[in-house]
Amino acid sequence: MPVAVYQELAFQAIAEIRRRGRVPIVCGGSGMYVRAALGEWRFEGSSPDRDLRRELRALSSADLHLRLVRADRHAAAHLSPADRPRILRAMERLHAGTAPQKAVSLAMVPHGPILKFGLYVPRGELYRRIDERAKTLWPELLSESARLLEHSLTGDLPAQRAIGYREALLYLRHEMGEADAIAHLQQSTRRFAKRQMTWWRR
Repeated sequence: MPVAVYQELAFQAIAEIRRRGRVPIVCGGSGMYVRAALGEWRFEGSSPDRDLRRELRALSSADLHLRLVRADRHAAAHLSPADRPRILRAMERLHAGTAPQKAVSLAMVPHGPILKFGLYVPRGELYRRIDERAKTLWPELLSESARLLEHSLTGDLPAQRAIGYREALLYLRHEMGEADAIAHLQQSTRRFAKRQMTWWRR
């Protein structure tokens, strides 16, 4: 889900909870989505054109990129034909005549006072849990990724480039051994956890 859409839905949910006299609790999520939900960012630019997107999604990657070349050769030169999500957004912006959507930091938070809590786990213990979790999730990741391949989804979608799916798809395509894929998954997750800890310290 695009973060701007998520923010709009989060704002609606938070407002409804406040109307009922309750205290909203936002739990989990990446740093970007948490900040968006809390109103620390606003988003400027175009919203997705869902009708146009359905039309464009019916095209092959090559035809989609060719359509962008015909509409805006300069923009197309900076995008790979395999990068469908960005090509789709470029076509939507051209159709709407708007600039790219961008996040703008806000000095004021619209929801009022906010308390933030984070759970701290010593790094050694955290990494041990991450490594064990990767091994536990691996069979499920393989099963889900195999279903994606059965439906001819090749890994071009952002969700399929996420940690876990990326490694499983590499293994299923025989581009990486299983032990190396699991080790890569563990390392990628540890790096992600480190980025999260850095974000919380800000």
